[in-house]
Amino acid sequence: NQILSVNQAVEALTERVTVLVDAWAIQVAGAPTVVLPSEQFARDVLDALKAGYLNEGDKLVEPQTFLEDVKVAPHRAPATNVVTEIAAALERLSQTTSEPKLYTVRAGDYQEKIAADHGMTLTAFYELNPGIRGRVIHPGDQVKVAPAVQGITVKTIKEVTRTIEIEPELDKKYSVNVPRGETRVVAEGVPGKKLIVEHHTYHNDRLVETKVISGQVIEAPTPRRVLVGTGETPAAGGARSE
Repeated sequence: NQILSVNQAVEALTERVTVLVDAWAIQVAGAPTVVLPSEQFARDVLDALKAGYLNEGDKLVEPQTFLEDVKVAPHRAPATNVVTEIAAALERLSQTTSEPKLYTVRAGDYQEKIAADHGMTLTAFYELNPGIRGRVIHPGDQVKVAPAVQGITVKTIKEVTRTIEIEPELDKKYSVNVPRGETRVVAEGVPGKKLIVEHHTYHNDRLVETKVISGQVIEAPTPRRVLVGTGETPAAGGARSE
């Protein structure tokens, strides 16, 4: 019954109206996980997430992928829900919960308001709370306002080249010049070198598979040569018979 100034009107509406903005969400298995200001920003966040599992000089076998169903899709949400820093978005993506988030209904709340306050469409709100569709909610009731959050797993396959040592083979020769039962080392062996190419598969920073792709000897080993005695040993205190 009175004419209000703009500031007075805004103050009066603040507790009654939730303003939604057009934004973009990174969805994991269909559930919005983090809300961002633009599609490009969302894709930059996903690229930064992948880059976090790479080191300088890493050679990728194929482009990195996600194990989960990850999509970037338009989303309407309160402006306060929009994340504008990549570091904050990455932290949000790293947080997983096994239980949905609950909200306790307060006086003056209704389904549309609760959904809007938490950046949800009414349809999504009812999908989380199918039992309250068409009924009145009361202060003290608890409703779900966010599903359990599924984390994102980055799959990375790197090509790794390493050098391994080849143990020298044992080259045994029998000699009558060495008493039976004894051995003499003629030459110590020298290990060789082999170049191995492997594909290492990681889920985030956890190594889950190692596959040998090829191997090439770059230095052959030198055998360890040993004489094995076959000669007769003369009896103690006696002379060897002719």
